[in-house]
Amino acid sequence: MQESRRPTWACEVAGYATYAMTQEPRIVEGIRSSPGFKEQPQVAGRRMSGFDPRHVVADCAGVPTYLSLEFGQGYQDAVGSPGTPRRQDLFDGFVEAIEKRLGCSTPTS
Repeated sequence: MQESRRPTWACEVAGYATYAMTQEPRIVEGIRSSPGFKEQPQVAGRRMSGFDPRHVVADCAGVPTYLSLEFGQGYQDAVGSPGTPRRQDLFDGFVEAIEKRLGCSTPTS
């Protein structure tokens, strides 16, 4: 995870996955007002809204935070191989890392 606390960043694991996060209010508002934005299943015990289970907005200590995870061909090719983590497990870990990094608390329910 990047060391800076900028409102927007992305990290690519070459060919496997791209993680992104923003707390930029104009970007988050644009996402929230887009067609198809709706309630999504909880991630790491946190209520989510978004486009699908891996493109979501969460409340992080009162700050709307957009989180996304895209998978590349390297990950697609590895699916089904022993030791390949599930997509949702990777996203859950990402959300938990962001919460710790930004000082957010995970709700109990």
